[in-house]
Amino acid sequence: MRLYFKSAIFSAIVVLILSAVLLGVRLAQVGTELTLVGAEDSVLWKVAAASLLIFFYNLFRDPIERVLGLIPKPTLSAGIRDISQRQFVQRIVWCFLIAAALIFPFIGSRSQIDLATLVLIYVMACSTLAMSVSMRSVRTPTPCWPCTLAWAFGPA
Repeated sequence: MRLYFKSAIFSAIVVLILSAVLLGVRLAQVGTELTLVGAEDSVLWKVAAASLLIFFYNLFRDPIERVLGLIPKPTLSAGIRDISQRQFVQRIVWCFLIAAALIFPFIGSRSQIDLATLVLIYVMACSTLAMSVSMRSVRTPTPCWPCTLAWAFGPA
């Protein structure tokens, strides 16, 4: 537990800062001016709860992962595993994904496109952060299920 205390504090602070900025502040248009509007109390409580969850998860990481390791995992039948490993099926899936990505901007609304862009930015940022952190460590990284950002700042 003492081994993970610094990383738990750091992870909680990073989650608190990023969540407070991203969820706690928004722009509102009043007439012709833009003003900053703070979040409601419920949002701030959720941000605090999320940072506490990340803190305690990182602090008690080993016992939690041991308990999660005891939970039986579903096993796929050999037929399903075989289908997912076939190159033909993988090519078809990739073709559908690329076609959907090309068609979506023409059939989606403005808010859907903005949301998809924002999600893609966060996914790319988290992936880049996780890769850079995993390259600095010797061990094989195991992603933290609550938050990729908190995992990225975990112990090396």
